[in-house]
Amino acid sequence: MLKALFQRYFFTVLMAALGLLAAILFLTLGFWRSLVLMALVAGGAAFGYWLDQSPDLREVVERLFHRGGGEDG
Repeated sequence: MLKALFQRYFFTVLMAALGLLAAILFLTLGFWRSLVLMALVAGGAAFGYWLDQSPDLREVVERLFHRGGGEDG
């Protein structure tokens, strides 16, 4: 069940994690930057959700990060 949920919302989880990671760096610098934490996590989750819901955009992102030899894969 958890695996199916993760597969369905892969980009949501991925972007939220990346937003959290970037925001933690700001947290070490003070209170106001901790507000950036919430904005980055929310923005990353929203962007990931958008990727999960848009098959065309998802194909573009998958092609950008494709690891294969040559143009045909």
